[in-house]
Amino acid sequence: MGKKVKGIFITGTDTGVGKTFISCIIAQSLRKKGLKVGVMKPIETGCKRKGAILVPRDGILLKKAAKVNDPINMIVPYRFHYPLSPFMAAILEGKRISIPKIKNIFLKFLKKYDFILLEGAGGILVPITKNFSYINLIKDLNLSPIIIASNRLGVINHTLLTLSLLSYYKITPQCIILNNLSARKDISQKTNLSALNKLIKNTIVFDFPYKPNRKFKERLIDLINIV
Repeated sequence: MGKKVKGIFITGTDTGVGKTFISCIIAQSLRKKGLKVGVMKPIETGCKRKGAILVPRDGILLKKAAKVNDPINMIVPYRFHYPLSPFMAAILEGKRISIPKIKNIFLKFLKKYDFILLEGAGGILVPITKNFSYINLIKDLNLSPIIIASNRLGVINHTLLTLSLLSYYKITPQCIILNNLSARKDISQKTNLSALNKLIKNTIVFDFPYKPNRKFKERLIDLINIV
């Protein structure tokens, strides 16, 4: 079951599942509750070039949602052009990712803010370096993960695999959010929520509607039970 925490890590069962969109809503909702919210996306790949600068679209959205004045270089300390895992993008672009640097920025934010929201890239086994994946970062930072799963065929397998690995690392997820990326639903999308709730014990699974209204956004913090 979810517990009251000071920081969360938004991860996914895959890439393109709506992590940034939901992260921004959570940050906005926490801020409206009167909390000072720090945000961080340690590594962003697939950044567009603007002259000599790599623009971290997700990081900028998080910064705006939380209304923080931290430099974007702290919110997104590592940016890459190629839309690949951080590990491969760093190799191709001739850069090195320092895990201690990421941890040091996180610790500074931890002292500065009431609540910290970190967003990963893809799923928990996406490699950051050769021997360090996002699950290692979650474990080292002692964060409670929220799993974003896209409501589509295959999500049951992806979600159970994610939970299995978290359990192996003795990490308890805060909740699972089944995100609807379109208004139309096939038979799989109509039954995935029921199936996951039948198969998963001790972790809340709930439906995130396509184009959620203001009332749902305001209730989101209560649903995930983080503050």
